Amino acid sequence: MTKPLRRITHSPKSDGLNSCPTVLEEGDSDVILQGYELDEETRRILNIPSGENAIRMPKTLYLEGARRLAEGG
Repeated sequence: MTKPLRRITHSPKSDGLNSCPTVLEEGDSDVILQGYELDEETRRILNIPSGENAIRMPKTLYLEGARRLAEGG
């Protein structure tokens, strides 16, 4: 069974569901942020544990995704 993914917003230059950066909705409760990988220095500063990750995304795109979700998609 595949998970239902819906693109909420994306940068003007991105195309398709999995283009970067993108804010996606997964089902009714989760959001996926697809963005640019962090450099090793930032990962080290954050001390990201195994099995976790973080991405870099333009603030304006993240806020646009949040606004659209708050308005019902």
